[in-house]
Amino acid sequence: MDMSSIILPKDVDPGTLVEQMGSPPHDFFSKSRELVVYGITQDKAELDLANYVPPLPTTDDIRAEASRRMQSLVRARDTNHLEIIVTNATREAVRLLRKGSENWTKEEAVRAADLEAVDAAIEAIRAISNALEKAPPSNYTDDSHWAIPTQTTAQR
Repeated sequence: MDMSSIILPKDVDPGTLVEQMGSPPHDFFSKSRELVVYGITQDKAELDLANYVPPLPTTDDIRAEASRRMQSLVRARDTNHLEIIVTNATREAVRLLRKGSENWTKEEAVRAADLEAVDAAIEAIRAISNALEKAPPSNYTDDSHWAIPTQTTAQR
């Protein structure tokens, strides 16, 4: 095993770790069936994974899920692309408002309706995110907690 790409705590001897781990990456138990993680061993019989309770999600976790859902809504590649799409949509909406709805073409009226629908969906996602941040459920990514907005053509 090439230990050059693995970062170990200072007090762990790489040679001893390789001996304990067997043939990584598929065998993280030593020959005595002890779980070996960064040189710390624990008897497999003592592991109680069935009763493991993960920590509650943080505000950042909830916000990241909201961002992921907004990105999906407008087909953004990442958060930066989402910001670009929102900025462009805002600029387009301002231009349409300045022109006045009585002067819109049919295409502009359809586009204005699309922009309004996307805005409403983003506001719904943000409202749900705000509510979930107050009492985050452990399964915060489950669709049951989020109103799923209809896909729109927010991005041209």
